[in-house]
This record gives sequence, structure tokens and C-alpha cells, in this order.
Amino acid sequence: MKKLLAASALLALSGMPALSETPQMLLEQAMLLGPAQLRDAGGQMTIFGQAGTAAYSAELSGPDCTAQGEGCDQIRFISIAPPADQSAIDAWNAAAQGGTLTLDQGWLRLTSEVAVAGNAQAAFSDWNALLSQFAQSFDP
Repeated sequence: MKKLLAASALLALSGMPALSETPQMLLEQAMLLGPAQLRDAGGQMTIFGQAGTAAYSAELSGPDCTAQGEGCDQIRFISIAPPADQSAIDAWNAAAQGGTLTLDQGWLRLTSEVAVAGNAQAAFSDWNALLSQFAQSFDP
């Protein structure tokens, strides 16, 4: 065990990238927020989930990400809501509440891209907080 801890510490100090999370580990984090499924969405592994009243998708990505979702160290979270007026969108973005809010083909779209390598729990926890605020503000 001491050797494992020493190797982990050495890896962290060496500046080498952290190991990416497996698709199953990411799905398990998503399921802590509510029902979730991992599916191939046109060649990109994507988690489709529900957190409270809001639905979302989480696209797995990264430079070493495979079509099976291995080696992915980034997630792009997305949730949509009915349209809002531009002043509400501008206010959200100006307040730097997190993510980016845009109008996309008439729908309000919240997008947040985060690194998940070694930090999936925090990434999903932060997304849950952001999504909760989005749902309270725009009722997706």
C-alpha cells in the first residue's frame, strides 16, 4: 500500500496528466443526481440524465477520448429550457453564475465544459448546483 501511495504522489508531482475516469465511473456519478443512462449518440458516448426536474446530457470528450468513452477527460454538460428574453440571458452570463447561456434554435441552452480526470465527483456536484440554479431561474 505504501508503494502505491508513493507512486501516486510521484505521478502527481511529475506533472503527468491524471488518469481519465472510465465511462462507468462517470455514469455512477451521474446516477447520484438521479436516473441516468450512458449511450452512444452518433459516435460520441453521452450520459443522458435527470437531476431534480431538469434533464441534461453530458458528452464525454477529450483529445484521447475513444468512441467507447475510454480516455475521456472532459465533459460537456448541456441542459435546455423554453426561451427566455435576451435580458435574462445577459443577466445570467454577466453574473458569471457558471456555464454559458445561449439561445439555440429558439431554446435556452446552458452549457458547461469541465475537466473530469480524477475529479468526476466534484464535476458532477458542481453541475448539479448549476443545474439547480438554472432550473429555478428558467424552469426547464
